[in-house]
Amino acid sequence: MLAASPLLIGIYSLAMALLFLEWTAAAKAFTATCGHTFSQIPIQPAEGECHYLCSVAAQGHARIVRPERFGIRRGRVILVNRQLAIANAFEDLLHTRWPRFGRFSRAVYDRLGLPVSRYIRARWMADAVYLVMKPAEWAFYVALLLLDSESPEQRIDRMYR
Repeated sequence: MLAASPLLIGIYSLAMALLFLEWTAAAKAFTATCGHTFSQIPIQPAEGECHYLCSVAAQGHARIVRPERFGIRRGRVILVNRQLAIANAFEDLLHTRWPRFGRFSRAVYDRLGLPVSRYIRARWMADAVYLVMKPAEWAFYVALLLLDSESPEQRIDRMYR
């Protein structure tokens, strides 16, 4: 496996470069993360309340939810994983392309998701929410691929930067 790793990194770099014009993806996989190889940032759960399901899910066990970086929401530092970034990129796309529908979907989510998120206090519950939200994450990513006129990866990367 160790001998094949340069080949795998090369294939990954080429695929990301051709598909998403992300030439530095292989380097970012090791350096732009928290708690992974070469990272200088230790993983620490964010203090304070998380109000949305993906934010709550990011508070689960690191080996399951795979945090990538820290971000800022309303002046507070939060833990950001790929699922949270994709969900926010999808919401950003809705607000950009269909503002009225974006506001409506945010209002519905606030009414349904916010009360549910208040009951999730244990890390194992956050892990369960993360796994339950996985199909939605995939659907959001497919929608980004099909509906986003720019690179979906650029929109995802902008979330919480």
